[in-house]
Amino acid sequence: MKSKLSSIVQASMINCGLLTLAACGPALVEDVDYIEHRRNGSAPVFQSSELNSIDGAIELVQESPAPDDAEFDGTTLAWIDQLRQEIDHTVMFPNWEGQRKGAHQFTVRYVHIEIDFDYNMEHVGFEWHVDTMLKQVDGPVALVTEELKTDSREIPTLNGLDVIPETLDL
Repeated sequence: MKSKLSSIVQASMINCGLLTLAACGPALVEDVDYIEHRRNGSAPVFQSSELNSIDGAIELVQESPAPDDAEFDGTTLAWIDQLRQEIDHTVMFPNWEGQRKGAHQFTVRYVHIEIDFDYNMEHVGFEWHVDTMLKQVDGPVALVTEELKTDSREIPTLNGLDVIPETLDL
């Protein structure tokens, strides 16, 4: 009796799920297949996306259209390449990096170092804010040299004072 009751409850829950999908519009084949696989216990509960990673955020920025004020038709990656070719200084250490700011929020930076003929170095970079869930890219924002020189690693502190790790006797 108990197993028959549980199978009736399970069937009614699946029917409610299908009715809910049908109420929102025609059910997609993928949704119906997912519900059937879920009932059999073979469908994953959460499907991760490669887009929701730092590499995915960087790729989203690189493939996004170049900024409107750049007067360049093409992707951001092609725009950055054009900027590097227009520089008559030496460009060294081009680097794309990203940092997760939330569940689907990322900050993506492109940074390189320019060295002029007098061997003066200048850090040049841009920063974008990315929402991988919405596939939205905001920016770029040109970064000032001082912002690029900051080290993201935290310095250990003891009672608010900076401490050099080698001097700690623990």
